[in-house]
Amino acid sequence: MATKYSDFIHLQNFLPVYDILDESSSSWQSFIPTTQFDEMLQRSLTAITSTEISKRKSVWVRGTFGTGKSHASAVIKHLLCDNFDAINSYIDNIKNPALKAQLRNLRQKKRYFAVTLKGVEKAYDIPRFTLSLQRAVSAELKSKAPDFVVASDFTAAINWIESHRRIFETEVIPNSEELDDIISTADDAIGMLKTGGPDFYITVEKAIRETIGSVFEQTSISDWLAEVEKEIEHRGIADGLIIFWDEFTSVMDTLKSDRINVLQNIAEKSKNNNVFLFLISHRVESQSSDTKGKDITKMSDRFDEIEYRMDSLSTYLIMRHSYTIPGEESNQLFQALKTKVLPKVDNILDFLTNGNPEQIGHIKSLLPLHPYTAFLCSEISNYVGSSNRSVIKFMHDGDTGFKAFLNNENNYGVEMLMTADTLWDFFYPSFDNAPASTTFIGMFTSYGDKVKAESEDHLRVFKAILLLNALSPKFKKSIELMIPNDKVIGYMFAGDRVHDKITDRHLYTLMYQTGNRMSYMQ
Repeated sequence: MATKYSDFIHLQNFLPVYDILDESSSSWQSFIPTTQFDEMLQRSLTAITSTEISKRKSVWVRGTFGTGKSHASAVIKHLLCDNFDAINSYIDNIKNPALKAQLRNLRQKKRYFAVTLKGVEKAYDIPRFTLSLQRAVSAELKSKAPDFVVASDFTAAINWIESHRRIFETEVIPNSEELDDIISTADDAIGMLKTGGPDFYITVEKAIRETIGSVFEQTSISDWLAEVEKEIEHRGIADGLIIFWDEFTSVMDTLKSDRINVLQNIAEKSKNNNVFLFLISHRVESQSSDTKGKDITKMSDRFDEIEYRMDSLSTYLIMRHSYTIPGEESNQLFQALKTKVLPKVDNILDFLTNGNPEQIGHIKSLLPLHPYTAFLCSEISNYVGSSNRSVIKFMHDGDTGFKAFLNNENNYGVEMLMTADTLWDFFYPSFDNAPASTTFIGMFTSYGDKVKAESEDHLRVFKAILLLNALSPKFKKSIELMIPNDKVIGYMFAGDRVHDKITDRHLYTLMYQTGNRMSYMQ
């Protein structure tokens, strides 16, 4: 006999974020293509394959935490860069027939070479920025084509040391405390240059320059990438080079105008060369008016900027795939729940979806998550998502999220659904950091205990009202779904035990704040 929802609803293993650098061989294939993904793929194909120079661009994907942009970008990386046989069956998942045919036709003729970066990658100045890109490209090429030795600043340093061993060992090393503490011979230096990072190269270059003068020319990384790409094509390795750079927000935080110009120059190469940047970062809500902000805006013009949002359907799919219901169609407990609740929420489903049958079907499958809670999840994901507060983390959170609800015996068998008050509990820290929500945070702090003294159900409705008040200023579309009026509050608790306690005669015991009526139960 079930005593809690988790007795027949089981959460899947939780992958908190998709790591584009640490994928299993097939993890990318768990992604479910949606209409939004189709648009992202179509725009990427156009930017990378078009013969019209004005349409050929690097790509910049932006979206808040938890929207799935990294996973979606990884799928595009595999679709463009893996062996055709490895992706052919997945292409069938793409619903758009024309896009599906276009992708198959492209991949039967062409394949691109992927280099993947994540985060800052020590790109704190132009030399390190250049060296980090050279190291990443060279390492990836070596793993795929061991006989392809890419000429780079590292190989230039190695060649110089091999040709000047005596000078390096008798003059350069002794003259540099930094080198003298690390190495003793030219072979030591060569070994570290083959495997080390930008910092050691910079130490070697500085030691040589301070001993005998400059011997290395600074490489233009945009020209270098274009030359490497041409050699990739010449050798028949691939038909182009795409650098996928995830968590690029952290790079933007460290960039100054010099490196912004370098990125701009690389993106400029996309017009006439098959070398592309594919940047993935958090959405920038507004550009600053300072010099850096203007430089970023100028750089952005060289990219096709794609805003990746968590649309409703994507959210419902992600939420539903976070748990399983054994034998769902024949599971008597789950079917009994649906039989009891769904007749009470038919009007709500039409209200939330405008009668869209596909969305209605997905929302129904999310019980015991209340339909209004599911809808609000799809909206919250694009506005208050953070690295610690996302929809997928809400589903797996054991304190205030869906996991906690499933495991709580007090929620089962008492006509209790997971209503929108739980979103207030989970996303409260995000509201606390939002100036527009200060009023409602203050109201909760001031009146929460007073409302709770009435009952836990009073507190649930109070939190739901505060949630809508905190969210509604962020929405320009479908605002009627977010206004905390009698109809919406009633819909938010339809099918739950609280609903029958909400009457048309409300107690106005609290304040009229920000012009919104704060309604309560008797």
